[in-house]
Amino acid sequence: MPPISFKANYLKTVTIPCRSSQNEDVPKEASVVEFDKSDENDLRSLSDVADLWDDKSSTFAYPIYMEAKDKTAPEAHYIGLTLQNSDYNKINPQKVLGLAVFDEKDAPENQLGWLQVDPSNNFSDSLSNRSCKNVGTTLIDYVKERYSNKPIFVNSTLSAIDFYKKNGFENKQGCQDSQLIWQG
Repeated sequence: MPPISFKANYLKTVTIPCRSSQNEDVPKEASVVEFDKSDENDLRSLSDVADLWDDKSSTFAYPIYMEAKDKTAPEAHYIGLTLQNSDYNKINPQKVLGLAVFDEKDAPENQLGWLQVDPSNNFSDSLSNRSCKNVGTTLIDYVKERYSNKPIFVNSTLSAIDFYKKNGFENKQGCQDSQLIWQG
């Protein structure tokens, strides 16, 4: 187990398949961490990730950072998946594979507000060319495992509906096709 420091908060070690230099999938350890929006290092890391990813493609990383920075935004969990396995005081943006924002609502269901995978990994020509696989699924699995006390709602982009359905979400009854729910 990696040494733990307290900014960003280490949550869990997971194993994901990543491409080796021989172009084969090999298991690699990654860390699920939670960014603390009151910590300047964590906000700087989110800003650096947003800058890096937005240079590659239009992403949700910048809105995630802006929400974390907003002192009036409701409390939420800013969760990341990183190949960094120590010294979480400063997260290396080059090692961040994905980000998610999760809100524990005072309502019948919680909400997955944002989910973004590093665009250089996510938008490759094919699944076989991705440097690491199952990044988004790993983040969703962590949220479902940790917050299984009530259903999880997501208002998906049209292009991600199939992804969420593959991960156990269903159309929310009486709602638009892009409004999905995981019942647990």
